[in-house]
Amino acid sequence: MTKPGDFVIPGVGPIPIGIPELQESGVMFCVCGAAMNVYSTVLAGKMGLQQEDILNEWKASLIPGIQIVPSGVWALSRAQEHGCNYIYAG
Repeated sequence: MTKPGDFVIPGVGPIPIGIPELQESGVMFCVCGAAMNVYSTVLAGKMGLQQEDILNEWKASLIPGIQIVPSGVWALSRAQEHGCNYIYAG
């Protein structure tokens, strides 16, 4: 779990809120299952490991309450259909 000081933005300083605190206020998080499959396959190939092992480790490491969705684009589209907004600033 996150703790104070885990997230520091240069020039801004520590960010006092993390994913667990946002979840407590009703924010929902998801991770793209397609991306997890692609990146775990690439990493497995580079490291000589089994893709399934890497994927299972990543799944087990997710912060509780974060769900894996088939596609991040699909999840974003569904959220927007329900009145949610999205902005990417990175």
